[in-house]
Amino acid sequence: MILDTMLNRSSHGSALCSEATYIVTLFPRYCLEDGQRTAKDGTRMSPPLETTKSCNRCGASIPGDSEYCEDCGTKLSETLIGPTPQRTRQETRLGSAATSDLSAKPRRLSSKTVVAVVVILSLITLALVVPWVPVVRSKVVQQELTYNYTYPSSEEVPKKELVFSSGKVSLDAFKSSAQSDSLWTSKGFLLEKGRTIQVRFESDSYALTIVSVKGGWQSDVYLSTSSRDRSFVVAETGELHVVLQNLDPRMGHTVSVELTAEWTEMQKTVEIVTQTATFDVTKYDVVYVSLIDLLLHPIQ
Repeated sequence: MILDTMLNRSSHGSALCSEATYIVTLFPRYCLEDGQRTAKDGTRMSPPLETTKSCNRCGASIPGDSEYCEDCGTKLSETLIGPTPQRTRQETRLGSAATSDLSAKPRRLSSKTVVAVVVILSLITLALVVPWVPVVRSKVVQQELTYNYTYPSSEEVPKKELVFSSGKVSLDAFKSSAQSDSLWTSKGFLLEKGRTIQVRFESDSYALTIVSVKGGWQSDVYLSTSSRDRSFVVAETGELHVVLQNLDPRMGHTVSVELTAEWTEMQKTVEIVTQTATFDVTKYDVVYVSLIDLLLHPIQ
């Protein structure tokens, strides 16, 4: 009833307590439930703080308007130790919740979580230790290459062949009535044009014996000499004869003659040439290293 009367007197002087479910008057304005002060606009206001001070002798906390210490009876100075704030219910509730959280037992990890952590750590270890990162290294070396090639060529090849040999021939002394005994004629043999014929004549009396080479019975004489060694060139291809004659009328003599043909031929050959070339060759090697090696030894 008193509350209704006060509300009728001052309709603007009422507010709803934040903790209570009813309206209270505000002269002074305190919530009837929790005793906290409420402003005109309904906001909560902290209750008045009690002023305290401490004893200079024993350090006890006593009200600020006391002149003597309630514990030791010493007269107090007028120096105030700041007001002691009063904790609200909400602050008390928050502090209790924090204390309960700190005192709560730590949660145990599940087996699945432990297994997952172990697997992840194992994979990381393998990735760091196992060599799986490919690294390509290169180096330049000199390499020799041996190769062959051929090319056709021609060259003059000297040839030599014994075309005639008389052996030892005995010639009788020269007689005008019987010349056949002092004259010896060989069988014919073939010589090609352009051949050089080396004549080697052996006699026990060069001054009185003669060797002649004819191109036939009626042909010109290629050579007629008493010298030991002579030579001539065959003018025409044909049959030749060798004639040995003793001009000494007093006695017979023994002679011999050899004819050797010399010439050159153009011979075609295939020349094989061997060469060696030197090259700079770049070789590449691929090796696998671990991540740790790659980090400790960077690629240059």
